[in-house]
Amino acid sequence: MKIYIFKIFKFLKPVLRSRMFVPFVLLYSYFFIRKINELSSDNSELKILVFNKVRYMSELSSLSKTKKVTFIEMPDWLQAQIHSLCVDIRFDRSTFFLNRDEEVKKQRNRLYNYLKLYIPLLKKIIGFDLILTCSFYYIQDQEWDRASEDSKVPFAALYKENLKYEVRKEFSVKLYQERNNKFYGRKLIVFDFLSKEVLAKAKVCDENKIEVCGMMRFDDIFDLQESLPDPKDFSNVVLFSFRHAIGGTLTVDDSFHGGFSIKNDSGVCNLFHDVHNTYSKVAQNFPKLNYKIKLKWKDIWKDRVEASLDSPKSNIEVVIKSDAQEMIRNSRGVIGINSTTLLEALFLKRPVILPFFHEASEKYPHEIYFKDFFDTFYLANSNEEYQKLLTKLCNGELEYRKPSEEMIRRYIGFFDGKNKERVFTTLHSLKL
Repeated sequence: MKIYIFKIFKFLKPVLRSRMFVPFVLLYSYFFIRKINELSSDNSELKILVFNKVRYMSELSSLSKTKKVTFIEMPDWLQAQIHSLCVDIRFDRSTFFLNRDEEVKKQRNRLYNYLKLYIPLLKKIIGFDLILTCSFYYIQDQEWDRASEDSKVPFAALYKENLKYEVRKEFSVKLYQERNNKFYGRKLIVFDFLSKEVLAKAKVCDENKIEVCGMMRFDDIFDLQESLPDPKDFSNVVLFSFRHAIGGTLTVDDSFHGGFSIKNDSGVCNLFHDVHNTYSKVAQNFPKLNYKIKLKWKDIWKDRVEASLDSPKSNIEVVIKSDAQEMIRNSRGVIGINSTTLLEALFLKRPVILPFFHEASEKYPHEIYFKDFFDTFYLANSNEEYQKLLTKLCNGELEYRKPSEEMIRRYIGFFDGKNKERVFTTLHSLKL
């Protein structure tokens, strides 16, 4: 049945994308575009049509706390259907972005011209103020930004991929230029000043379109500054787990699966084993403490973690869905590497151990974040040193180290509790 439906759709595409059938596609879209009730305010000042919702739910959730926004979701599959309505050929990503092939130009222009009709009419029947996505290099968003702007509908991006620029600044500039990544929308919102520098240098868009607003989820941390309890009051220790492919450039290597070395001989496999194994060994010495290992997802990751532990212990728990900030607040300290959770831990006034040994220091030092601020962490330069620091942490002997103003500027933009309001104000200024 699906094959027949696909064939019928393919046959009808030239008709469906004609000007006279735009109202039909709009009506079809109307039935599937829905308000995101759990994030929306009843008395909102701004109605936003959201693309790629699942990719930045935490940012949308932070913005919703202003109580001034209504979010309306464009389902991913609906956006993809509209895209495929105008683009007949499945081009590879590089060819599509470079936009030099004549057939690519033809089909991208067809999509652009169709969206110039579709978007302003959709705005009228749905009643949104602007469109928001979370990147400038998603293939499904191409031409939506240009068509929106040219039809006087504001289009913005809330770009959240910032930490990678710490170790791949020049690489990213070169990559965006080679791929011809462009943003044609009204505003490209970033967390920090390094991101703005990279995107402006790569000429992704005009520099005056890039707005630094700060990392919104740090507003909640700022509000807690005066009421944070002493870490020694808690019996939890948290290890934010990592994978063998610790650097972004490693994840494209065929020797990895799910971020883990297939043959256990690539990436930071030795570091991974010893950090988790030693964690479990120290846990044996403190049976009254609770040891959490936080993963982003389950499957192979959980299997690899459990295989690295010294032996199953009743006071060790592997967790996935728990809120990271809450785990940090309720802990006496944190262990991790190459993660924003380490920044959150510092601002939540928790001591942080950063394991910098084995492959991390010997093979991939260029892939490790925060090197200019290593003195803000408790740096473990060997497994033995890691074990000693972890023991001190468990004994409540490590004090938190305060981040510098330069660290704030580089990684989170601002730390004043006003980041959500900055993002809202920037988006509200686009409202026509």
